[in-house]
Amino acid sequence: MSNNEALHQRRAGWYENVVDICLCGGVVLFLLGFYVLPEKSAVKTVFYLLVLLPWLLKLMPPIREKLTPLTPPVTSALLFCLYMATSLFWGADDWRDSWFHFYKQVIAIMAWLTACIWVARNAPALFDRLPALIVWTGAVVTAATMAAYFRTSDFPATRMSGLGAIDNELIAAHCMGSAGILAYGLGKKEFPGRTFNPYFWVAAFTYCGVLLTQSRGPMAYMPLVLLIALFLYRPSSRQLLLKLGAVSLLLLMLVALYLQFSVAIEHRGLSYRDVIWKHVFAEFSASPIRGIGVSEHARVIVGDIDTSHSHNSWLDIMRFGGLIGLGLSLWHLAACFRNWRRYHEYTHVYLWFIFGCLSAFTNGKCLLSSPGWIWLYYWMPAGLICGIQASRQAGPPPSR
Repeated sequence: MSNNEALHQRRAGWYENVVDICLCGGVVLFLLGFYVLPEKSAVKTVFYLLVLLPWLLKLMPPIREKLTPLTPPVTSALLFCLYMATSLFWGADDWRDSWFHFYKQVIAIMAWLTACIWVARNAPALFDRLPALIVWTGAVVTAATMAAYFRTSDFPATRMSGLGAIDNELIAAHCMGSAGILAYGLGKKEFPGRTFNPYFWVAAFTYCGVLLTQSRGPMAYMPLVLLIALFLYRPSSRQLLLKLGAVSLLLLMLVALYLQFSVAIEHRGLSYRDVIWKHVFAEFSASPIRGIGVSEHARVIVGDIDTSHSHNSWLDIMRFGGLIGLGLSLWHLAACFRNWRRYHEYTHVYLWFIFGCLSAFTNGKCLLSSPGWIWLYYWMPAGLICGIQASRQAGPPPSR
């Protein structure tokens, strides 16, 4: 071997290690981005620089790593995203200016799903710690947010907004709710015989934060997912009674909080969702099979209402992609939940995904979006599920 070849190999090894570290760190930081980063643009920047860019570099010399074989969740996501992006050509007047925007989202989503698979295969210890990192980061951020809220002069007349990238009340509720759902599931995994474990109290604490945001969707979906969890975990009669008692106290707290904020909550009504959804469904009815086609600048305009999305991701998919788009999205869901009972130790991740799928009924737009708050409750847990399934099917990672 010549000196030049040896030098190239040393550089390739150093280069590969740097890219691997960036990719692992990027996955972690992107998952925690809405909790710790100062603004939403910073979350997107982290994704492009520390997830997408390292993953593209891994396909080039001197690494040129072979792509992980496509698993059903990845394949179904790819077909769904490609179809939604292709619908641009029959739905948008500005498709010549917008086609790159949507196909870039397809690349971003695929990079995220396959990056999670890579981390699960090559850094399994880190991958298994990701839910706990979200839980404890979410708990600290919830405490800081509540402390800042209690110090304001507007308390308790206004809704509690978040800090940094989660400045919106609803996004803050999704962040806190995600941490709470993961906390409950981790408690069942780490302390199977203890009803009231540290993770249980974290789940209860984060739900208090959700209540203070007065975001009605997460307020309802979090207890619903926890009720689903009771059937999945099948606790003993004693644990069930204790948890039902805790739920009763939680409901009393919810009633007391509702009485405190009832005027503000009732004043908001349905936030025009009923009017928006009727209009969007009418658009879907005009082209029910293939949809009206996605558009970068699509808005919902009904009378004086002008909003950027329908506040219902599933209805938005029907609007843009029709029954074909909806069918592909449901295929992706089925692929994610395929044989999920095999991975019972990761039930907490599946519960997070259920929470996200429910949240998509009252907030969000078409899932083909740039890395942002919609990813928080859909593509983020979907990526972890892809990693879980692929790592289990492939066995131990290859030696280097």
